Parts: sequence; structure tokens; C-alpha cells
Amino acid sequence: MSYLLIKKSGLHTSIQDEGRFGLAFYGIPQSGYMDSVSAKLANRIVGNESGSAVIECTYTAPSIEFGKNFIISITGANMGWTIDNNPIPRYTSLYVRKGSVLSGASAREGIRSYIAVQGEMDLEATNGSYSYYGRAGMGGLNGQLLKKGDQIPYKKRRSKWEFRFVAEEERLKLSIPKLIPIHRGPEWHLLDQQSKESLMQGAWTINADSDRMGALLVGRSLSFRTSANMSSVPVFPGVIQAPYNSSPIVILQDGQTTGGYPRIACIPHQSLGLFNQIRPQEHFEFFLVLD
Repeated sequence: MSYLLIKKSGLHTSIQDEGRFGLAFYGIPQSGYMDSVSAKLANRIVGNESGSAVIECTYTAPSIEFGKNFIISITGANMGWTIDNNPIPRYTSLYVRKGSVLSGASAREGIRSYIAVQGEMDLEATNGSYSYYGRAGMGGLNGQLLKKGDQIPYKKRRSKWEFRFVAEEERLKLSIPKLIPIHRGPEWHLLDQQSKESLMQGAWTINADSDRMGALLVGRSLSFRTSANMSSVPVFPGVIQAPYNSSPIVILQDGQTTGGYPRIACIPHQSLGLFNQIRPQEHFEFFLVLD
């Protein structure tokens, strides 16, 4: 049998793929990779389809034993990865022998790391996706986060070795100050001029209580030209909502599909992965991309 054995779970380790689409009407969020750039690079390195399921590790690394010879790759946050206590590189293909153990520690740069294994997980999809969505007990392995003792089965196939790597310029820059682009949202015009300028001037941080549903920004409150109430409107990952006289909230992959706060801005999809690698208390800034 082809499988991975979870020997230690890590803090928030889950199975994620590209996510679920077209289900917002039913209140089911997209879910999927928090950092799609790093996840897709991991799949590319091992020769998988771009949107294939991977293991997403958050803050601390799991420990995984391999039930057969596998080709793997690791991208995203630096978690000090080792195989059988020997340091290994990220962003390159690795041939791992049966019985070997992959381990790591706390993330040093960024907060999310991705493990891709050549082949396809032998799991049952939920609404067309393997992505774990905790609030509904959906996807992943039995609708749960990965835990000690879990076995992730893989469909039988012969591993095909080919050396591949990703050059430095293609990787997200996790160790330098982060500048996050935003586009104006549908309710941008409701912000007063001072708040529009304030959004782009000075640093923001992310509240440590933030999760896959949303990121609460810490820095300053924003004000509006009018206090008129809004009806609930559609939202999606990357939308920045601003409650009246409170801090903005960024909707993330497991976030609600509708909301009643002004949608002042939006982080473009290609930049959301970098945003989702920002550590708590790490400073970052927004800059406005004119449409």
C-alpha cells in the first residue's frame, strides 16, 4: 500500500487543493491553498497537475513517515526540514526511500509550507475538492485536520524520478518587507479622504487571532463619509471589508460568502499568497493599483 504516516501533526496541518468553486450561493467557501503560488510550485516540481492536493503546514511542521519510495518537494515557509535528521533543501525534487521520516520545526520565514508528493491521494472528494474546511467538517482526511497516527493513502503508481527545481526569482520573497497591492473595492467611495490616504500610509500588522476565515488588520480605524447601513453583499477571498469605526478585515479562503460591511478594497488573487505568509506582528504596507 502507498501511504504517508503522520507521526506528529504540527499545529494546523491539513490537506488542501485548489478549492471549491461555484458553491458560494449555498454558503460554501472556496477553501483551498492559502498560498497558491507556493503550493502550485510544489506540484510542478514533482510533476503533478497544478491544482493537485498537497499537505499545508502552518506555523510548525509535522513529522511524516513514508510507506513507499516517493518523489516529494517542499515549498513556502522555511521550517528547517530534515529527512532522517539530515537537512534538505526546499524548491527541489527529492527522492525519499520507504521508512524515511520527514521532520521540521517552527517556521522561520513565512508561516505556511507545502509538501507535494508525486501521485494522487486516494481520498473521496467533497463537492469536487479534497480541501479541508473545518467549520463544516468537510474534505481532508475524514473531515479533520491531520493528526498523529493518520495514514494518507496514495493511488498506486511507479514513481518517476526527474530532477527539477525552482529558481530563486520564481519564489515568494518571504524574508523582506512586504508590499501588498490592492484594487479599489465597490464601496471605496464611501471612505473619507483621510482614511483613503491612511490605508496606504504607514505599516499594518495582522492580529494573532486571525485564521483561515479572515485576517483582522491592526494599525488604525477607518472612517466613512456616510454611516448608511448596507445590505449583505457577496464577498470572496482577498476582499477587504471595513466595519464602521473599526479595523479592516481581509476575507480569506475559508471566509463567509456574503457580508454586510463596505468592501473598500481587494487584494488580487496572485498576491493573496504573499499576504497569507505574513507573520503575526510582522509589518507590511498596502499600495493602490489604479484600475
